[in-house]
Amino acid sequence: MASPSVLLVGCGDVGGRLAQLLQGAGWSVHGLRRDIARLPVGVLPVQADLASPLIPSAWPQGPLDYVVYCVAASQHDEAGYRQAYVEGLRHTLSWLEQAGQQPRRVVFVSSSGVYGQVAGSGSTSTHWPSLRAIPGRSCLRPKPLRMLAPLRRR
Repeated sequence: MASPSVLLVGCGDVGGRLAQLLQGAGWSVHGLRRDIARLPVGVLPVQADLASPLIPSAWPQGPLDYVVYCVAASQHDEAGYRQAYVEGLRHTLSWLEQAGQQPRRVVFVSSSGVYGQVAGSGSTSTHWPSLRAIPGRSCLRPKPLRMLAPLRRR
């Protein structure tokens, strides 16, 4: 039986840690980021800019079992969060479709900034997201969720 495969879109702090855990469990791990030199050792590199609608030349071939969308906004304003969490997700889903890939699951990891904490304050499971915070307006609006809806039908 082949090992499960995953594409980590945004293989930085969170994605890099997940990559190492999954590799340790025998998974085939693809990591998408602008600077592939910073990928953990052994991660299959996919260099891409999520702002571009063009499918990356190093896009994985063959089936992908899972996709984890765990990006970080490069600009911490409304436009930056919209680019990362709405447009980048739209491009990723388009690339999956262009490649004919239908993963079992796509996991969307939002910014912890949706909770509106400030000055390094923490958040727990008792905190509610805030649409007043810039990340919340981009990550929690229905648009990213509507884009993922067709995947549920598979």
